[in-house]
Amino acid sequence: MTRSELRTLVQSMIGLTTEDTLINQGLEFGMKYFGGLHDFREMTGVLFLSTVADSSSMALFPQMLHLKMIRLLNGTQSYEIILKPQTWVLQRWPNPAALNSAKPQYCYRDFSFLYFYPVPDAIYTIAVTFSAIPDMDSDDDESDISLIDYPLACWAAGFVLDALQRWESGAQWRLRAMDAFREAMRTDKRDNVFRKHVGPDHLRGVDRGIGYNDYLDPFAGHGGRLP
Repeated sequence: MTRSELRTLVQSMIGLTTEDTLINQGLEFGMKYFGGLHDFREMTGVLFLSTVADSSSMALFPQMLHLKMIRLLNGTQSYEIILKPQTWVLQRWPNPAALNSAKPQYCYRDFSFLYFYPVPDAIYTIAVTFSAIPDMDSDDDESDISLIDYPLACWAAGFVLDALQRWESGAQWRLRAMDAFREAMRTDKRDNVFRKHVGPDHLRGVDRGIGYNDYLDPFAGHGGRLP
């Protein structure tokens, strides 16, 4: 649904024909809130970027919320670059730029940049699979996530009613929003093939899921501790 259609739905839910600005704000904040809680299928995209020879970093786009998979594309020699927390890489190689360049095997994210180890020795095409929260800045913007339309409308209804100091009604709509969101999340998880490896700026453990091979990890079995 477009933002305009969602706004009309919210107005019918709470019996208002005004407060367009408040409803628009509620839809925008709600989309960011729900998109931050769960990566829905429709939030996933792939961009093809290029490394720079002898440069350890590659710029990302600010819209990239979570990185799901990083792959180096080199014909039949294509492979996944393992995404690790920044501390994991820098504890083992404090200054990767001072070491010999080669095809990168590991990487970490630092805000809007992706850093590689080893430093790339040539220009390589990198396929970045990521999630991004859909924009809700104009009336023509679509939520893109079909499962989230109703939870988003309920959340915006609660947001508007809170702003109008109708606290009890606002709380009821927020409860409906979260119940509907949990059901949407369960439905999406049944078919979602991607698992998040590492978030954008936190240092949680890595999901050794898609494409992970222990024999490629020289520190496998060390429990995360250096010798």
